Amino acid sequence: QTPMDGKVFKPGEQFTFHVCLGNIGTTTWEPTKVGGDKYYLEWVSGNRLWSDTKYFYVEDIVKPGGTWCFDLPSVAPYNPGNYTTHWYFKNPAGQFLEEVYFSYKVEE
Repeated sequence: QTPMDGKVFKPGEQFTFHVCLGNIGTTTWEPTKVGGDKYYLEWVSGNRLWSDTKYFYVEDIVKPGGTWCFDLPSVAPYNPGNYTTHWYFKNPAGQFLEEVYFSYKVEE
């Protein structure tokens, strides 16, 4: 992922949170736009990074052994402090597959 944990931002600084997830299972992840089930990343706690966005859906076919990457437009909080955001990657049944988290600081 980029940026790496521990990154220091200025209050309100905009950045892109880039994360890649590997399909280590036996099922192909198919995007909803081609009639597939919804594999998705769901915000679960901490700062959401961007507005009220809670879900990001797989947008490409990802076969076993493949990788899905997403770029989440983000804004650092306006209050200085230490922050962590937590997201779960889930299958169409809502079952937890992987956790994504990012810890960072905001300083004046």
